[in-house]
Amino acid sequence: MVGWVGDPATDIDLHGYADADLAGCRATARSTTGVYVALEGPDTRFPLSAVSKRQTSVSHSTPEAEIVATDHCVQKCILPALDLWDTLFDRQRVATVHEDNQAMVQICNTGKNPTMRHLNRTHKIDVKWLHERFQDSYLELKWTSTDEMRGDIFTKGFSEPDKFRHACDLIYHVDPNTFWQAPRSGDGGGSGAPQDSSKRSARGSAAAATDKEQSPLHYTVKEGEKIGLDPTLRGNAARLLEKTPLPKQARRALSGYGTCLGNTMNQSGAYIGQKTRESRELMITLNEMISKALNGRPFYWGSLQVNEDSVSETHTDRNNLGMSALMVFGDYVGGTFTMADGSCSLGRREVGKMLCFDGTKPHLSKHFSGKRYSVVAFLHSSWVNLTPDERGELEELGFEFPPPPPSPYREDDENSTVADDRDEVASLPESEDSYVPLAAAPVREPHSYEQSERILLEYCCGEDSRLGRRSSWSKGCHVVRLTKENDMSTPAGLKFALAAARGARRDGKRVDLWGSIPCTGGCPFQRLNAKRGPSTRRKIAAHRALFRLLFANYAILAGEVIKYGGTVALEWPTGCDYWRDPQVEEFVALHNLSLIHI
Repeated sequence: MVGWVGDPATDIDLHGYADADLAGCRATARSTTGVYVALEGPDTRFPLSAVSKRQTSVSHSTPEAEIVATDHCVQKCILPALDLWDTLFDRQRVATVHEDNQAMVQICNTGKNPTMRHLNRTHKIDVKWLHERFQDSYLELKWTSTDEMRGDIFTKGFSEPDKFRHACDLIYHVDPNTFWQAPRSGDGGGSGAPQDSSKRSARGSAAAATDKEQSPLHYTVKEGEKIGLDPTLRGNAARLLEKTPLPKQARRALSGYGTCLGNTMNQSGAYIGQKTRESRELMITLNEMISKALNGRPFYWGSLQVNEDSVSETHTDRNNLGMSALMVFGDYVGGTFTMADGSCSLGRREVGKMLCFDGTKPHLSKHFSGKRYSVVAFLHSSWVNLTPDERGELEELGFEFPPPPPSPYREDDENSTVADDRDEVASLPESEDSYVPLAAAPVREPHSYEQSERILLEYCCGEDSRLGRRSSWSKGCHVVRLTKENDMSTPAGLKFALAAARGARRDGKRVDLWGSIPCTGGCPFQRLNAKRGPSTRRKIAAHRALFRLLFANYAILAGEVIKYGGTVALEWPTGCDYWRDPQVEEFVALHNLSLIHI
C-alpha cells in the first residue's frame, strides 16, 4: 500500500469511506462493516486506517447495514482522529464521510424514514446520533458511487480478478515498482505521477485521445482560448444564479453546491431532470450568452454544470465529448481554475471571459474567499440516447447539438430506417398474396401450416434455438424462427414476419409470438462500461439504437398476433433497463400484459 502528500496542509482533509455487505456471514446472516480512512487533497492520497468487522446484529436491508457501518466509521475512526489532525494542522478540519447508499444518506440527513418504521426499534440510536453529528460543522456526509467506494474491499471477497484489482487500486494497494513509473511509449505519454482511480490513467488518456481523433465533432475554438462575454447578458445571468437554489454536490471531487442542467444521466440512461424545467430562464440566458460569444463558430453543448462556492480537486470529466467552456461569476478572491499540466487557466481578473478547455484532461479549481459561481457548458456522451422530443425541448432553450448519428445497423442500407416504410408495412393487404415471401428478404419460405395445430413465431433467435427444438411438448407446433438472416430491424424482415402470421390465420391456425430481443444495451453493467470512454459509449448507443428498431417492428407484429387471438410474450432479465423504457412501458400498458418473474 502506498501513499503520498503533494499539497500544503491547508488543502488536505480527512476522508472516511463506510460500506457494508448485507448478510455477508452465511452462518449468522450478519453483515460485514468495511471502513477506510485517508488524508486526501488535490494531489494527496495517504491511507491512515481500515476496518473489516462483522456486525453484532442482523440487519433486514442494505440501508440498515450501512447505518451500522457509518456509525462505526464516525464514532470509532473519524471523530477520534479529528482531534489529532486539528492539532497537527493548527485549524479545524472538516471530515468527509463517503457512503454509496442513497437511502441511507437520506435517512441520516432527515433523521427518519417513514417507509422503514421498524428502525425506531432496531437502529434508532444510530440514526438519531448520526443525524446530529452530520449537522456539525466539522462533518460532511457525501454520496459516492459504488465503483468509487474505497471501503468495498473490506466487506467481501471478489471472484473476478478485474474487480479485485480495481478495489485494490482504490485503496492504493499496488506494486510500488510499477505504480510510480511513466507509461511505456506505446501507452501514450504522460508523467510518472500517481494516478487516482477516479482520474484517467495515462493509458486511459491515450485511448481518449484516439477517440477524440475519431470523433466527428468539429470545433474551430482552440484549447485554452478565452472569449469575451456580453456584459449585459453576463449581469443578467449572475442575478439569476443568485436566485437559483442548488443542492449539495454529488460528485466526490467537488465541494459546495451544484447541479447539472439540460441533458444528464442516471442509472436508467439519458434524461432531462426536473431542475432543468424549473430553471428555464437561467438556461435561456446562459445559452444566449454562450451563443453570442461564439458568434456562429462551431461548438456543441447540451448540458450546463452550475456550481456555487465549489472547489474541485484534480479530476477528469470522463462523460464529456469535445470541448467544454467555463464561465465564472461573483465577488471573490482566489479560486483560479487551471489545467493540471498548467496549459491554461482562468483567474479572478478574467471573470468577463469564457475559457475553452478539454474536460477529459485533469483539471482543478483552487480555494477562494467570498461568493463564487461557475458554469461549465459541455456535451454529455449520453446525448445520442435522448429522444427527438427531448433534443427539441433542449434546443428550444438554446442548446446546440451535433447532427444525430446515423443508424448503427446497416448504415449503407436505405431500408434500415423502419419509420420510412412503417405505414406501408402496417397496411399490407390480408390476402393470399401476402403469404408469399418477399424477394427482398433473403430468407427461406415458410412451410405450409396445414399439418400443424399451432404456429409459434420466435422473434430474434438463433438458427437452432432451444425453444424451437422438437420435444414431447412441441407436437403439432410449427416454429417459424425469425433470425439475424431475416434482419428484423428492416421493413423487409417485418413484412416476412407479418406474411407468416397471416398465412397461419389463412390456414385457421392459432399463432403465438415469443420475443427475445437482445438485451445487450440494457444490461445494468453498461452503466459501468460507459465510464471506459467515448468509444465504449458509442458502442452502447449503437446497441440501444438497434433495440429501438427491433422493438418497433416487434410491437407491430405483436399487434397483428393479438388481433388474431394469439398470445405474445417478451423476455429479458429482470434487471434489464429496457423494462423501464417508455416505448416498452407503453406497449405493456396498451395490451394489458402481465409481468412475470421466473
